[in-house]
Amino acid sequence: MSQDAYRHTAGSFVNWPILVLIVAGLYATSQVNYLLFHTLIELFSVVIAACVFTLTWNSARYISNPYLLVVGISYLFIGILDLMHTISYKGMPVFTDYDYYANQLWIAARLLESVTLLAGFTLLLKGRRVSTATLFLGNAVVTSLLLATIFYWKIFPVCFVEGVGLTPFKIYSEYLICLVLAASLVLLIKNRQRFTTSVYRLLRLSIICTIVSELAFTFYIDNYGISNLVGHYFKLFSFLMIYRAIIRDGIEDPYLLIFKELRQANRNLEEEVELRRRTELALKQNEEKLQASYREVSDQREELAAQNEELARAWEESRRSQEALQKLNVELDRRVTERTRELREKDHLLIQQSRLAAMGEMINNIAHQWRQPLNALGLLVQTVPFIAAAEGEAAAELRQNSDKAMALIRHMSQTIEDFRNFFRPNKEKVFFQVREEVGKTLSLMEGSLQGKAVHIEVVEEGAPQVLGYPNEFCQAMINILTNARDVLVERQVPDPRIVVRVAEQDGRALVTVTDNAGGIPAEALDKIFTPYFTTKGEKGTGVGLFMCKTIIEKNMGGRLSVANRGEGAEFRIEL
Repeated sequence: MSQDAYRHTAGSFVNWPILVLIVAGLYATSQVNYLLFHTLIELFSVVIAACVFTLTWNSARYISNPYLLVVGISYLFIGILDLMHTISYKGMPVFTDYDYYANQLWIAARLLESVTLLAGFTLLLKGRRVSTATLFLGNAVVTSLLLATIFYWKIFPVCFVEGVGLTPFKIYSEYLICLVLAASLVLLIKNRQRFTTSVYRLLRLSIICTIVSELAFTFYIDNYGISNLVGHYFKLFSFLMIYRAIIRDGIEDPYLLIFKELRQANRNLEEEVELRRRTELALKQNEEKLQASYREVSDQREELAAQNEELARAWEESRRSQEALQKLNVELDRRVTERTRELREKDHLLIQQSRLAAMGEMINNIAHQWRQPLNALGLLVQTVPFIAAAEGEAAAELRQNSDKAMALIRHMSQTIEDFRNFFRPNKEKVFFQVREEVGKTLSLMEGSLQGKAVHIEVVEEGAPQVLGYPNEFCQAMINILTNARDVLVERQVPDPRIVVRVAEQDGRALVTVTDNAGGIPAEALDKIFTPYFTTKGEKGTGVGLFMCKTIIEKNMGGRLSVANRGEGAEFRIEL
């Protein structure tokens, strides 16, 4: 499939049948209990806002457009205001001291949303990027002030009076929000060349849906009326489109390029394999011709034996044939040696491909492990000017902060050292403790596993020691654990678990990795270690498990197998 065709397929941002079912289900709920409908649709919006923030926060390095970065971070706080609006809605038994919270929180959330959509163009037009921490802090301050004006100071104007309807402040605020959104739409259209086509269309539709939603909220007089229902539907559609725009710019577009390069590398490798096959076929044909020539020489030798006159010539021809055959054997030996070396280079290339995939996983893990130390280091550095300007014990406090900063730097340096040691190839076999290498592998993957909410359990039933290559063993473990994690996330398994067991059995080291993802399809079990076979479609390369088997069985003389057991699959390593 070409990259453009893939983009077209991936661009289908909504599963329409499912969306229609959700809308129909929500409408049916509104006919039975409007409060339940309101709670469900608002929680949908809050979950989508949280997903937008999570994707933006974790993909910030890949998001090239600063506008999407601003919007993605701000949507967490918009979702917080919407959540407060939901639990304070009329009929909810949470806030009973005041009747006006819900509509005030709605206006506060929409004001924050409209200002965010407009303010993002300031950074876009200047071409500047602001750190995610700065954006987070700024939104947190604004949201806290809005909540304080509503819940603590109670100075936020009343927006709705039961039996009377909307207050002038509420109506004018909705119109003001629509004007701000219209200005954002105009700026978006003028700067559409700064966005990809699909992201531009999604943002445009999102802003239009938000405007329609706000207009629907300008003329209702009943919190449970049809205008209220329509406005909530369009708000949900707006959030969905923002969510899809963040996925397109932060995840799909960067990875499409990676997948394209990997497919091109696979095609080049297949061409080299085909060239080697044709060369070997030609060599075989030449060998058959030489064998036929040798048989002909033998037949002629019997005929010439009876003729003494021709014996010398026949002997000379035979001698030359023998010399040619010897030269050919030497040439064949040389070619066999070259082909063997080429095959080893191909195996090494496959190992490097697998290491590159593991490197991507490790980089993601380092990002998780560095984020907290970097934040702490930034806070320590920010206190230096204030301490330097102070008097008294400022020098002692400055030394204390300096020690803390150096401790954080040493921790980050150790992370880099662990990463470098992992990718340093082992030239000779060494004895190593299996449980220590398993622990090192889990430490390297800790960030990505926690980010996917996957629970890891390690069961130690012995302390086996083996002779082999510890880094290659870690690479095989990372590939197996990564596959288990991906299938748990893909199948959305509740309470996802991976159990790693280290034991000794009949004088051999035994490591098993078991998940609860439902197992491997029966038709794929026999092919799971085949090169370029994958069950992940375009997302998989088909190299990882093949290289695991190569490392365990060819390089370390062990055995790697897989079987479905209980709730999932079990990979078994024997060394």
